[in-house]
Amino acid sequence: MFTKLFDLLEASCHEWDLKLAYHYQRVSSSTFTTYSAQLQRLQAAKSELEVAKHSKETTEQLATYMVLLYGEQSNVVTQYLLQQAEEQRESVDKLEDEIAHITDELSKGFATHEGPFVKELDSTLQMLGVTRQQYFGGVFVGNHVHKSLQISSIEALCGAMVATALREIPSILSDVMVTATTFRSILAQFGRCHELYDGNYINEYNASQLAAAIPSFMESFRRAFPKATTPIKMHLLEDHALQWANRMHVGFGLFGEQGAESIHAKFNTLLSQYNTMHEQHNARQSEKTTVHS
Repeated sequence: MFTKLFDLLEASCHEWDLKLAYHYQRVSSSTFTTYSAQLQRLQAAKSELEVAKHSKETTEQLATYMVLLYGEQSNVVTQYLLQQAEEQRESVDKLEDEIAHITDELSKGFATHEGPFVKELDSTLQMLGVTRQQYFGGVFVGNHVHKSLQISSIEALCGAMVATALREIPSILSDVMVTATTFRSILAQFGRCHELYDGNYINEYNASQLAAAIPSFMESFRRAFPKATTPIKMHLLEDHALQWANRMHVGFGLFGEQGAESIHAKFNTLLSQYNTMHEQHNARQSEKTTVHS
């Protein structure tokens, strides 16, 4: 989920870079108009692709179930689902081709990481010691998410936008400050949710805090980004995290790979701490045997 929020922050920085480029005529008006239109279409195509992939996966799962239940040829619904799945696969392929083409065109005119706003954001990440994974969609590892959601880190990331505006184009400073304030609030609210459910023990008080924090974050997210898609993990947070917390008394993080590794590390610590007790016990038993003999 943090990757989703950071991508929105980066996209916002890139929009300011576009405005900055147009202000200084670093690209021509016609090129800027075309570029802007392509960028909007790219964002729309990515949203459409998320929806199309979800629909395709759902249809494929239903089709598989029907085939196992009735056989591939013996049910009209099965045939319909198989046909729908094939059409949806074609739709996904077309959208992926379109996104690749637009991305290629955009790279020729104004690369995302060339603008001063995005560069300042990337520099701030490096200063915080946070890096995106080169593979797996550029996501952040758990420790880096923890670090990025510290209040001081949030201030640094959002402050990077303001500092760039002040340096490059003070005339838009007030608008940039509004954007920075929005992201500062949303990241802080998500950080509170993350702190409460991320693998720690959840008592009754923490559960009540989580019950208030989740709706507050989701309301702010939807108000700030009405056209943004809601990833599956955000759905889990909104509709299932509290129920899970009340039942299991721990957050989702404990049941992930990193949560299991953290437990393993604690067991190793306990083992090294109390390992000598077993040796001392064996020594005492040996002494008793010697005395009795």
